This record gives sequence, C-alpha cells and structure tokens, in this order.
Amino acid sequence: MSTVFEVLPILCSFSLFLSILHLWQCRRDLTKLSREIERHEQGREIKRRVLGELARKAVQP
Repeated sequence: MSTVFEVLPILCSFSLFLSILHLWQCRRDLTKLSREIERHEQGREIKRRVLGELARKAVQP
C-alpha cells in the first residue's frame, strides 16, 4: 500500500497542472475581453465621427 509521502508528489503535480491550465484559460478569456472592449471603443469612435459629420451637414445651408 502506498504511503501518503509516495502519493503526495503525484497529487501536487496534478494540482499544479490544473492550476496552470486554469491560469491559461483565464488569460485567454481576458485576451478575448480585451479585444471585444477595443472593438467596442473603435465602434463608439466611428459612431461619434459619423454623428458629428451628420450634425455639421444638417447645420450647413
């Protein structure tokens, strides 16, 4: 029968692997969110410019 000291390194290695996998998934999700926020900001900037041009054209005789 295995002792705790024989099994402990295996459990620690497995736990470390799961932690690394979780961190990698979190980093990937944060990268996706960052890109989505950037696209949203670019869309807002384009909308602001278009509305500004429309407002200028509406004011011009």
